[in-house]
Amino acid sequence: MGSDSPDLSNYNQKSWSGVNSGYDVSLLLNYRLYNELSSIYGTNNISDISRAFGGHQLIWAYHDYYKKRNSYHNKCKPDLSIVNHPHWKQRKELYDYYVDYDILSTTAKMFDDKC
Repeated sequence: MGSDSPDLSNYNQKSWSGVNSGYDVSLLLNYRLYNELSSIYGTNNISDISRAFGGHQLIWAYHDYYKKRNSYHNKCKPDLSIVNHPHWKQRKELYDYYVDYDILSTTAKMFDDKC
């Protein structure tokens, strides 16, 4: 990923255990990864994107066997099935809308109906 991407190397198991954010961190990570790969290879170059995404899966699965016990490692593994959806970008936008709607709806319930 580019230099404008956040450094996630300092996150540890405690920062991911018991996370209840209302959205799927793994799904967002997968969309981010797929978006980065499609910007590198071009959105229509599915075969190269699939190979690169598969490479990330392999690295994630085998880079350190002992990290598989950490909750963040188990929650955020690459999901190659995103490549199988030609409209993945619209799916991500719909998911983002759902997450935003859920947050706004919950916030609105805390206030009276009258102005």
